[in-house]
Amino acid sequence: MSRIPPGGTNYPPGALKPNFDEQIDQIRAVGPNLPDLLQALRVERLALLAILDALGPDDWRRETPCPAWTVHDLVLHLLGDDFGVLSI
Repeated sequence: MSRIPPGGTNYPPGALKPNFDEQIDQIRAVGPNLPDLLQALRVERLALLAILDALGPDDWRRETPCPAWTVHDLVLHLLGDDFGVLSI
């Protein structure tokens, strides 16, 4: 069972929430470097998936340096970011 971080959102209390327009501008600014960026992200994601694949059930419930967030919570946060990027 996943815990909802304090504050009722996926942002820790007091965190700055991203500005959607700024995020779009940053993504568009990548422009001609997009193939290089995508390759770097692919390598990073494959490494992350290898780490996650090796986790046991207890590992998913481990605490992280982010207060009140488990490994499971952080992975779901990353997945949410991925869906956000895909929706642009």
